[in-house]
Amino acid sequence: MYARYSTLEFDAERRGEVVGYFGTEGTAGPSGRPGWRGSVVLESEVPGRLRTVTFWDSAEHFTTFHAGQAHSGINTSFAELGVRVTEREGADTVLPPVITGGHVRAVTVRIASARRPEVEGFWREHGRALILRQPGAIRAEAFWTGEEFTLLMEWVDEAAAAAFVTGADHVAFAEGMGTTPEDVVSRRGMNRIAA
Repeated sequence: MYARYSTLEFDAERRGEVVGYFGTEGTAGPSGRPGWRGSVVLESEVPGRLRTVTFWDSAEHFTTFHAGQAHSGINTSFAELGVRVTEREGADTVLPPVITGGHVRAVTVRIASARRPEVEGFWREHGRALILRQPGAIRAEAFWTGEEFTLLMEWVDEAAAAAFVTGADHVAFAEGMGTTPEDVVSRRGMNRIAA
């Protein structure tokens, strides 16, 4: 796994705007891109300084993202917010990050085999990114078992998962998948037992 590390500096009085950007757009920028595995934003003890780390399957995956339009959009937003990147470094991870949430949801729907390419295309291009940009979303993975598609999602807590299920993005996700409530085989929500 490859990690990309950056130090960002900005006017400390604009902290709310900068942190707000990362909460809604910044960490979602890479999501859904091939090879992207997660992001973390860290706040320094020094006012006006953040550190970001993104995780990728390989340096090549990051390089492809970095050269694309989505990364260009992040740079434009940084300029508008007065954010300066003062340090950058890439590194191979010795041990992969373990990020866990307090709530996991597994939803299985029945989808005809003939629709498999269409569903996989939506998942790769839009569906996974749509889930990962939700507040409190940590992980979203998809699996096939014959004609059953299982979505496994990890959230910071049950409230974050419930907010997605009752929101407009959930409707957009179901429409993109081409599924209805009648296609649902099973739904399970599980709360993690704290260590």
